[in-house]
Amino acid sequence: MIPVKLTLKGVYSYQQEQTIDFDNLISGQLFGIFGGVGSGKSTILEAISFALYDDTERLNLRDRRNYNMMNLKSDDLLIDFIFRIGGNNAEYRFKAEGRRNRKNFEDVKSFSRSAYKKTNGEWHPISANSAGEIIGLNYKNFRRTVIIPQGKFQEFLQLGAKDRTQMLKEIFNLGKFELYYKVVNLEKSNSSRIENLQGRLLQLGEISAEIIKGKDVELTAILKEKELLDKDFELNQRRAQELQKLKELFENLEQQQQQLKQLTAKKPEVDRRIEQLKNYEYCLIHFKPLLDRESEQNKQI
Repeated sequence: MIPVKLTLKGVYSYQQEQTIDFDNLISGQLFGIFGGVGSGKSTILEAISFALYDDTERLNLRDRRNYNMMNLKSDDLLIDFIFRIGGNNAEYRFKAEGRRNRKNFEDVKSFSRSAYKKTNGEWHPISANSAGEIIGLNYKNFRRTVIIPQGKFQEFLQLGAKDRTQMLKEIFNLGKFELYYKVVNLEKSNSSRIENLQGRLLQLGEISAEIIKGKDVELTAILKEKELLDKDFELNQRRAQELQKLKELFENLEQQQQQLKQLTAKKPEVDRRIEQLKNYEYCLIHFKPLLDRESEQNKQI
C-alpha cells in the first residue's frame, strides 16, 4: 500500500481541514512525522486505520468513539484517504464522514464509510469493507505491521508461534505454499484407490507372468474359434435367407394350386355357358334377320 493523499477535518486535534500529500513525501523514499505530544502524529495513522477498517487502537465503540474522535469545536468529521497498490498501481479511496447533532452537542451519530476505485480517471464505488482484500492484511495484522501503536512493539515481538506464523502467511501470501492438507487429502485419495484396485485384484486370484502367458494363449485360441464361428454364422445366415425365400415360393405355389383347384371345379359350368353362348350367337346370325322381317311383315298386314 502506497499512500497518496490524506485529508482530515474535525478529527481529534485537526479542527480545520488539512491535507497531506504523500506523493511529495515519498519521492525521497523516506520521511518522518515529528511533533510534540498531542500534536496529532498518531491521529494520522489512526485516521488511516479507521477509514480502511472502521476500527482504531486508541478507542472502541464502548469508549463513545464517535464523540471522542470528533474535535470538540467541530460539527463535521471527514477522513479522506487515497492510496495505491504497488503491484498493479491501482488507486483506491476510502472515506469516513460524520456529523454532530446540532441540538444535542454530545450526540454524534454513527460515521458513514464509503470506498471507491479509480477506473479510467473516474471513481467508482466498491465495498467499504474491502480494504483487507485489497491490501492483503486484516485489521489485526495491519495494526501489527503497518501501524504499531505506541508501547505495543514488545507485543509484536512476543507473538506466539501460531499467531506469528499466521501473520507472516497473510503478509507474504504464503498460503499458496501451504501444501500439508492438500498432500494429506491426495494421499487419502490415492490410498483409497490403491485399496480398491487391490480388492479387485484379489477377486482375480493369483497373478503371475506364466498365468498371464497361459491366458494369452487361451485368448488367442478363443479368438480363432470366434473367427470360425463368425464364418459359420455368416454361412448359416445366408442359408437361412435362401430357405426363407424358398419357403415363400412354396407358400405362393400352394396358393396358386388352391386357386387352380377352385377354377377347375368351375370348368363344367363355364363350358356349358360357352356352349350356350355359341348357340345364341349362331341363332342371332342366322335367324334374327328372318324373324325381324317376319315381325315387320306382320306389322304391315
